[in-house]
Amino acid sequence: MENFKYLRSVISRDFKTFSSIELESLFKALLIESKKYNAIGGYWDSEGHNEVDIIAVNDVDKKI
Repeated sequence: MENFKYLRSVISRDFKTFSSIELESLFKALLIESKKYNAIGGYWDSEGHNEVDIIAVNDVDKKI
């Protein structure tokens, strides 16, 4: 990539904007718009130690 330094500076500057909750919201919106899933959410184990931020389920095709 010829313009790597510029791209890196933009990512460094804006990373907080697109990280964490905002990025999660974007991916959820993309999954909803795809209309391929009937359930979209997260998962936490009973002890609260293991977390999966986004899980998309398609009951018809039996895919996660």
